[in-house]
Amino acid sequence: MRHHVRTLVPLCLILSAAVVSGCSSADHLLREEHDREVAVLQQRLAEKDRHLEYLALELQRLKEQRIVPIPIAEARAGSVWTGFSVPALEGTVTGVSGDDCTVVVVANPGNVDIQSIITRTPFRFAVYDENGFKAEAVATSYDAASNVVKCHLTFTKGDATIVVGDKAATKQ
Repeated sequence: MRHHVRTLVPLCLILSAAVVSGCSSADHLLREEHDREVAVLQQRLAEKDRHLEYLALELQRLKEQRIVPIPIAEARAGSVWTGFSVPALEGTVTGVSGDDCTVVVVANPGNVDIQSIITRTPFRFAVYDENGFKAEAVATSYDAASNVVKCHLTFTKGDATIVVGDKAATKQ
């Protein structure tokens, strides 16, 4: 009902203006109003198309990083989470190169198979120093010989810079 009221009010105003101005036909004014409405709707459609393109690119990026959204129903049922718990790991940043870093694991209290977990579902390290959280890094591979996890930085807080010696942990 609201849509009809919104449409009728401008039309009444246009028709009133046409009568007052002495126009014998309000077709021209109605056509202009119609064209304006069409332009607004086309602009909204273009904005929605751009947003859909952005979402498709974001989904592709997440898939490339193997971070795929989990369907809510499956997550609630618990089937998705079986065997996918994040290991309690602590480490120190030993190298930084662009958006990548390496973390040497200094604590693995559960003695978990890190590479196996990375293969199933990459976990994230919170990178921090004495001043607090600096960045988030997704584990991409593990070298058991050197006990080093290679990571890709996915989020950096403000203008924080990750440096060798920063701490990393998967849980508080």
